Amino acid sequence: MLTRIVGVILMIVGVIMMVYTGYRYVTTKRVVYLGSIGVNQDKDHYIHWSPIVGVLLFIVGVIVIVSSKKERK
Repeated sequence: MLTRIVGVILMIVGVIMMVYTGYRYVTTKRVVYLGSIGVNQDKDHYIHWSPIVGVLLFIVGVIVIVSSKKERK
């Protein structure tokens, strides 16, 4: 039962990684600080992964589910 849940989770994460190939986040850094006046700089960061990773996770999830059915018999 637990292996089937792990397999389904792997499949769901694999599909999500195929659809969304990355994400972006912004950090703020204080560049200049003069008394009560400050200048901030926003910097974009992008985390990117290949959709092939999602396909591999999906395939591994299917293999885990199939192997859990074989163990049950």
